[in-house]
Amino acid sequence: KKEGDAAMNYYQKGLDLSIKAENKNQVYYHAINLAFLSVVKDNNETKMEKYAIQALAAAEQSRNGLWKYATIAEASMYLDDMEKAKEYYQKAADMAEIREKISMHTNAYAAYCSLIGVRNDEDPFIVFLKQNFLA
Repeated sequence: KKEGDAAMNYYQKGLDLSIKAENKNQVYYHAINLAFLSVVKDNNETKMEKYAIQALAAAEQSRNGLWKYATIAEASMYLDDMEKAKEYYQKAADMAEIREKISMHTNAYAAYCSLIGVRNDEDPFIVFLKQNFLA
């Protein structure tokens, strides 16, 4: 709990500084991490959605690239647009090396399982994640 609270605090400070500096790449980085922590640590979908919307808006205004695509995918998952999530996770997976794939899978799997409340290896989205990031 202590480490999670510290992470939330630091990401929020980073987000505030990124907004002030008008750095969209850092805005979406901090906002998507706050969305993740809001659902995984605090089980607070309202805050998760707020940060996901913020991350998505900043990412969509940024240059195309791996972490932009991963952020759009993750934010879309949080906002229950699973087709868009799959589209952008696929784009990210096509560009990623193994370290990035493992990182994306770890966050997507943890967040998705928190959202649906179960860990079901036969769930179609979990199968999609495994095939695209761990195969």
